[in-house]
Amino acid sequence: MPTMITDECVNCGACLLSCPNDGISKGQHKVLLDATLCTECVGFFSSERCAAVCPIEGACVADPENVETEEALFARAVRIHARAPKPPILSPKTSHFRAADAPSWWQRLVPSLTNPRQEVVEVEDA
Repeated sequence: MPTMITDECVNCGACLLSCPNDGISKGQHKVLLDATLCTECVGFFSSERCAAVCPIEGACVADPENVETEEALFARAVRIHARAPKPPILSPKTSHFRAADAPSWWQRLVPSLTNPRQEVVEVEDA
């Protein structure tokens, strides 16, 4: 799910150079993130860099209205960087879907991405 910048943003610009896709720009009251360029850093980093460098908690968050799969995000990264000398790659170091420190809900949702030999466990709704 591409990241969104909330009204918590103080427009400090800490995230401007963190995006591997050049999808963040300075706005009048907060930084602007182009969702068509956001890949959640899949193909480059194990976490979203804008959120990692942001000094304000809650300013860079996942957009719950725009959920995307690793495959869709990686395809976008490949398309954006089609002419780049170093193309994006998928590994635990370049995708939060595969990262060892992935949130536990991802492990339950997509166990094959965290450990291909892990047995799929069905989770009952609470």
